[in-house]
Amino acid sequence: GCFATTVPETEDGQIVLLRQYRHGIRRVALTLPGGRIDADEAPGAAAARELLEETGYEAREWLPMGCHTASCTYGLSHNHYFHARGARKVREPIEPDIERGEVVLMDRACARQAMIDGEVASMGHAFPLALMLGGFYGKREER
Repeated sequence: GCFATTVPETEDGQIVLLRQYRHGIRRVALTLPGGRIDADEAPGAAAARELLEETGYEAREWLPMGCHTASCTYGLSHNHYFHARGARKVREPIEPDIERGEVVLMDRACARQAMIDGEVASMGHAFPLALMLGGFYGKREER
């Protein structure tokens, strides 16, 4: 399948995360907004839709951070990652109760520490957060 995951950042540098119970690991973890891309949907549109549904935020600027393969063997999936800048809350989230998480704002230093502390449990969420925090995305250099 194909998925879109967003690292949203407000104008004042706060990263928008979700604190949710994750059944697979049987604990609460920090996650990023995202989800499955519908068959007739562009990755950026899916990312914007998921951001709005899960957090109630919209963003003024969308920077693609690449499409990466989550697994090269079993359960092949492609993940499109985005850095959404200028994120602002425009309404309440509309996710079902079973998926709803608490919206948490963290500055970059706190988000980095949360990753170190294992609060961001999924590689599918830690990887794009690390890409954004480290500035490891953008135009590829010519070789």
